[in-house]
Amino acid sequence: MTETENIQLDATLQDVIGTSAFRAKLANGHEITAYVARSDRERVEVSLHNGAAVVVEMSPYDMSKGRITLDK
Repeated sequence: MTETENIQLDATLQDVIGTSAFRAKLANGHEITAYVARSDRERVEVSLHNGAAVVVEMSPYDMSKGRITLDK
């Protein structure tokens, strides 16, 4: 089985849910739950705050959550 392609979208962080979980709003108006990967927590978590612009990587099978890959 081949690996599926992930979708990368621009988002803005709205609320902090937990230590590594955020409520994010996509450019098209949809709201999702965005997580920081364990391996990226030390590198990215310092610069994440409400209103921060980020790139979210999502699976085409579950469009309700995504992983924060890089901050703009």
